[in-house]
Amino acid sequence: MKHASLLSCALTGLVLLVGGIPANAQERPETPERPEIQPTPEQLAERCVTRIQNLTERTIDHNAETAKKAIVLINRLQEQGNDRAAAAIAKRSAQQVIRNTNVGKNLIRRTAAHCLRLLDGHPLSDTVKTAAKRGSDAIDASAKRALGAIRDAVGEQPPSES
Repeated sequence: MKHASLLSCALTGLVLLVGGIPANAQERPETPERPEIQPTPEQLAERCVTRIQNLTERTIDHNAETAKKAIVLINRLQEQGNDRAAAAIAKRSAQQVIRNTNVGKNLIRRTAAHCLRLLDGHPLSDTVKTAAKRGSDAIDASAKRALGAIRDAVGEQPPSES
């Protein structure tokens, strides 16, 4: 009895399986493609400015965090009398701030250039240019603050700042 019900269930499943699947997968209806919607110049400019502002904030935060961590480590090493290691940390941290500053500014420059190509002379292009300039200037100012704080912590100019 047990085998008969198992066999009938298997046969019923086989019939449903064979009858329920199309012989050719191409018979299934395709999902229609969604039309591509182009943003308005206002939307595009807003997205670009937001992206530039986010890049600016991220770079400034990274510079500040790099300096903060470096200062803690420099102070600890100097308390232990290891001025040479403190100077090495200052140098590496200054190099990191400079690298991060350059990366952030390059990303802003590339983002702005891409947006300006898309805006193709639209009056909102000036808004994107202004945001990029302000972002780049703010990043430079953050690098100057971070490098100054590192220099002050070590008590001299980090060799890589020039």
